[in-house]
Parts: sequence; C-alpha cells; structure tokens
Amino acid sequence: MKEAGTIWRALVLGALASAGLAGLTRDAQAQAPTPPTPPCEVRVNPVTVPVQAEVVELSATLSEAIGETLSARVDEASGIQVVAVEVVKGAGGEAPAAHKVAVQLSTASAVAGEWALTLEGDDGRQCSGKVQVQTTGAASGRR
Repeated sequence: MKEAGTIWRALVLGALASAGLAGLTRDAQAQAPTPPTPPCEVRVNPVTVPVQAEVVELSATLSEAIGETLSARVDEASGIQVVAVEVVKGAGGEAPAAHKVAVQLSTASAVAGEWALTLEGDDGRQCSGKVQVQTTGAASGRR
C-alpha cells in the first residue's frame, strides 16, 4: 500500500509542478511587449508645390483617422505657411470620407526642397508626410 501512496503523491506533485510551469508560461506571455504600431502616414497630392502668390491646395490622405478637428504644420525652415486644414466630408456631409483632408498652403516665401508635413488631431495623435517645393523652372510633380 505504501507503493500506491507514493505513486499518488508523485502524481499530485507532478500535476502541481505542471500547473506552476503553465502559469509561469502564461505570465511570461502576458508580459511580452506588444509590437509597435506603424506610424500614421500622410500622402499628399500634388506631391510637389510651386512657389507662388496664390494659395496652393493639397489633397491629403491619412493612413488612419486622427480626429475631426485637425491642425497642420510644415517645417519652419520651409517658408510655407498653413492657411487652412479641413476634413473632407463624405457624400451628404456626414462622416469624414476615408481620412481625407484638404490643406491650403501659402508658398509665396517657400524654399525649394523636401519638407515634413505633420497633421495633428484634437486628441494629440499625429500623421506625417512630405511635401516638395519645386525649384524655379522645374516641372510640376503632380500625380
């Protein structure tokens, strides 16, 4: 009978040890860092803007929604001023259409080159992209 008690004790201890290891594995998995989400991106059209006195309007598409009230900024060294930012409404004026935004820029004092454009939502989330100011006499980069 001693043998049956020993076997029983071994089974119980084995089951407890397995349960403990399973718990450790679950804890380790729960503590594993989650992969970072890809940054939000902005695609603009046209990609290249001219230096001109009139306001330039860009059509921007964000890779994710970041809010209904947006602000925009371009690298200060670019000489570009943001005039207005407006979320494009869907048909009938309801919800925003697939993260589309109209951005008006003053490029009268713009400096040729590629510049970072950042849109920020009312909750602080941001999307970034690039805008190119064409050099004098260069062909338009419209796509």
